[in-house]
Amino acid sequence: MTRTIHLPRTLVRLAALAGALLFGIAVAPPPAAAGKVAVLSVQGDPEGELEDGLVSIVEDRHELVTSGEFERTARRAGLDDLDAKGIGKIAKKLHADAVVEGVLSREDEGFTLIVRIRAQNGKTVKKITVDLAKARLSSKAKRRLGTGILDGIDKVLGVVGDDDGRDDDDDDDADDDGGRKRKKVRKAARDLAADEDRPRKGKKASRSKRHDDDEDSDADADADDDDDDGDGDRVAVADDDDDDDELEARDDGERRRPRDPRRPAIKIAVGPSAKARSLAFSVRPDLDPDLAPNGDTTTMVPGARVSGEVYPMALKGGRDAAANLGVGFEFDQTLTLSTQTSDAPDQKFPTAQRSWSVGVRYRILLGDKPTSPTVTVGAGYGRRAFIVDRSALPDGARIDFPDVDYRFVDPGLTVRLPLGKSMALEVEGKGLLFKQAGAIQKDTEYGGAKITGFEAGGGVEVKVTKSAVVQLSGSWTQVGFDFIGNGMLSNGRDGDLTTQDVGGAMDRYIGAAATLGVAY
Repeated sequence: MTRTIHLPRTLVRLAALAGALLFGIAVAPPPAAAGKVAVLSVQGDPEGELEDGLVSIVEDRHELVTSGEFERTARRAGLDDLDAKGIGKIAKKLHADAVVEGVLSREDEGFTLIVRIRAQNGKTVKKITVDLAKARLSSKAKRRLGTGILDGIDKVLGVVGDDDGRDDDDDDDADDDGGRKRKKVRKAARDLAADEDRPRKGKKASRSKRHDDDEDSDADADADDDDDDGDGDRVAVADDDDDDDELEARDDGERRRPRDPRRPAIKIAVGPSAKARSLAFSVRPDLDPDLAPNGDTTTMVPGARVSGEVYPMALKGGRDAAANLGVGFEFDQTLTLSTQTSDAPDQKFPTAQRSWSVGVRYRILLGDKPTSPTVTVGAGYGRRAFIVDRSALPDGARIDFPDVDYRFVDPGLTVRLPLGKSMALEVEGKGLLFKQAGAIQKDTEYGGAKITGFEAGGGVEVKVTKSAVVQLSGSWTQVGFDFIGNGMLSNGRDGDLTTQDVGGAMDRYIGAAATLGVAY
């Protein structure tokens, strides 16, 4: 006997609906990420804690491109220093819709974190500035920073379209399965952004209210954050497309990074100087004083000085070892100097006194604070000359001291110690390794000699504006001669060439300068 069972109509409908729902879940594809976002390493954050914070903000909502993957792709493309154009190029290679870029800089009372949200073409669509007590994100700062970052990414995804400036290569890429899938994801993101445009205005108000409620209801938690991370963490968000456009145009596409005041990329100083010189000889004790060389003494004579340093890689915003390698130069010239002799007391003979050097520099920063010292090591090639124009000297008259024209290598060390925000003390020392000394070493003068020398100096630098500095400096240069006894004037002053009359000489220079400089 067959029995027919009649189920209630409502139960049948529920069963059909449940089956359809289960089937839909089984065959439906997994939800696609709203977009593909690259998070770059944060400059000035060697521990990577801030980068981890930015990654945690992005990865829950979007498909992530890591900084390592981005940097490897950049190296393969031959881009070591990424400017805005380079970021856009790598983002396009990786099909990243947006790029999150951060720079951390040390301030007097904490740190400043600047986060930029860039579109695929490298253009900045949002900039977020965070003032931090410590080089890490408090929970409050991370929450508010996250809101700004996600809103910036939403803005990028909302404007992606066929006329967004992408190359035709994207259309070719779209012919394969990956390209079609990317187009679907972009279309879904655009549709989602368009659907949310209308209610988003209301959501902003509710979000603001939610922040107020958070501040009221979570006051204790925020107080804990302030205790742990320091009071005063602030987040400022700006849609500064226009400012960034001006920045990129002014910097020719290069990223402009906060500059450490202890290591400017360019430093040029010009100003008046003064220099005095003394040349004295040592003679054997029994030599007749009338036969001893007179030497030379010159009081402070006015002149002009220019000096500078250039660090090419630092000009591009680099902060790696190469950014500390540069070149330096200095030039000092007396303006009015003449020499007189008792053999022609009514005449003055023009005299040139100048010095210059140029060479490589390498800066070493000791510590991370603005008041931490800096050590600069370097070596260069230099010249120092004191030459009298003797062309008008009457017959039989002489100037009883020789010309010198030193050529040397000058390895040295400079220590700079900041004294607060607007003043610094510098101390410098150089060794002088002589290649030649000029006319003084001729056989008709004092002949061969062992020559040693050094230069020491120091000064105070005062910052008068953001980029202008005044520097007061002084220097002491000393050159010593130990004659070997094969020159006419070292051996023959008494007419007897078998005995050495002059054993050595000491050539000293004292300098001072007051210069106005520009440091960038």
